[in-house]
Amino acid sequence: MRYFQVSERQHVLLEEYKENLRKIVRHLEECSPTMLIVLITPPPIDEEGRQQYATSVYGEKAMTALERTNEVAGNYGQRCKKRRAGRKSF
Repeated sequence: MRYFQVSERQHVLLEEYKENLRKIVRHLEECSPTMLIVLITPPPIDEEGRQQYATSVYGEKAMTALERTNEVAGNYGQRCKKRRAGRKSF
């Protein structure tokens, strides 16, 4: 049986995420200054459901600590929501 392994590149550090958002928004604003840019925050995570699923698939080899949590997703969501004087600020 092959177990799923998370690639290190699947997780983007918060500061890198922040800088990526900044670059994306800046590029879009340069392409079209009148464009409406909508950033969507990460969705909530069903932590209990994810743990139950991992246990049902991997049994004892399931991770005891989830790799994604609402707390961590919330940090990324806050980066999307910050605004400054009607303009996106990260």
